[in-house]
Amino acid sequence: MDNKAIWMILAAIGFLFIFGMPLFYLGVLNPAAPAEQARGVPVGGAEYAAGGYHIYNPLAGGGFIAFILGAIIFFWSLGDLRERIKANIPTILALIGIIFVFMSVYSLVAGLHDLLTFTTYEAAKKPTFGQQYGWLIQFIVYGIIGVVLLYYAEQKRKEAGEVRSIIPTATSSIGVFLLLATFLLFVSGFHSFMYLTDYTEYRQSLAWVIETFVFGLMSYYTLKMSENINRAEGRQKSIFTFPTAAMGVIFVILFLAVYVFGSFDWIYREYGTKTLNWFVEAVVFGALGVIFSMISDNLSWKDGEESTGFPTTMYVAGVLLLIPAVILFLAGFNDFLYSDPPPVKWFYEFLFLAIPGVIGIAAAEYTRRNKRLPVPPAQKPVRRSAKQK
Repeated sequence: MDNKAIWMILAAIGFLFIFGMPLFYLGVLNPAAPAEQARGVPVGGAEYAAGGYHIYNPLAGGGFIAFILGAIIFFWSLGDLRERIKANIPTILALIGIIFVFMSVYSLVAGLHDLLTFTTYEAAKKPTFGQQYGWLIQFIVYGIIGVVLLYYAEQKRKEAGEVRSIIPTATSSIGVFLLLATFLLFVSGFHSFMYLTDYTEYRQSLAWVIETFVFGLMSYYTLKMSENINRAEGRQKSIFTFPTAAMGVIFVILFLAVYVFGSFDWIYREYGTKTLNWFVEAVVFGALGVIFSMISDNLSWKDGEESTGFPTTMYVAGVLLLIPAVILFLAGFNDFLYSDPPPVKWFYEFLFLAIPGVIGIAAAEYTRRNKRLPVPPAQKPVRRSAKQK
């Protein structure tokens, strides 16, 4: 057995463990209602009506959001397609196909999220097959229609003599949507998880893990497909540079918000009683911000471009921490001198803000001084011998 087969087996086992076990504990794969539901008593912290059924329509509550996202994807795809090809028929077919694929993926995201997190049965009448599995049917039907239209548009594009493929337009837009969904579900789910009081409520404590894994993997592969096609057409720059840089900046902003407000509440309002969950949450967001910024810089480095995302992010984070630290020190030290007894909590908060602020600026300066733009092989200076001189 070669190494590739071994890695495939290990990946399959990991997939079953990460994806299958949480589903098993959530109980969403079992359509039978618990015995307690028949008596109309609370189950898992949620109220269940006796003999109730759950019906979910992805467009009932999120139709406006789907319309806005669909409109953004439509106009962005239209602009990108006009840059790639000039033929009208392939462009029209591709646009319709992209909308169908988007609605397919939207139905999957909304439907799977509802499947993992719903806590109430709102219908007393047994739903029809379409009502019960509507989002899954939409995902399959819309997906098939969209893929067929994109395939047909690609064939028409080749017949029209167009060189560049239309597939990256579809995969890029859908990949970015999946990345956005992954980010929102991860942040909201992880935030709720950090402040749970009952971790046996698996629908709240485990759902975001599954969603992050599934949608994140789908986002990566759709964007990777787009990148591979672009590279085959001669465009060598990575498609992941901008998304990773944006994720790095957003996670650093989340870190600043959680860290500043969390430390303030912990020191001034609930000193000694509030848990340090806010600190763990801030560390996770900060670490993800640093990781994504470094990934973006490394991708830029490989593309032969200047990589300034990480130092810029660290500079901004450091300054945004030092500004309130300086203000707090001036006000706190003045209060310390003229109060009896003199307060000291301001100094604790000052340390909480100043230390990571200094570390951020120091890391940015160190990176700026030591990491330079590499010289491409074709531009490397050639040493001439004495005879040549």
